[in-house]
Amino acid sequence: MNFDGATIQKAISQDICFGGVLFETSPHYHVRDFIQIAIDFNDNNPILIFGSVVRVKQIADDYFSIAVSFLFGDMEKLAKRKIAGIIEKHEADNHST
Repeated sequence: MNFDGATIQKAISQDICFGGVLFETSPHYHVRDFIQIAIDFNDNNPILIFGSVVRVKQIADDYFSIAVSFLFGDMEKLAKRKIAGIIEKHEADNHST
């Protein structure tokens, strides 16, 4: 994958799991687009993840919901562990309430 000349776009994540992420953004992507995602978990140590767009849904004029499936072969081991830890914490928090 070549990301030379890539543009940086801001997005709002709606959901994340070990297999992918759902986010909302104004740029329009297409199914099967390969993208690189930097996810910042508010710890000043963002992780880089590669993924493939699997679903695009327009939710407003020039605003889209984008579902991305992670490409684990290209994902850092640290990113996998970090996402797994966040999911485990979220599940533990939900079970304790």
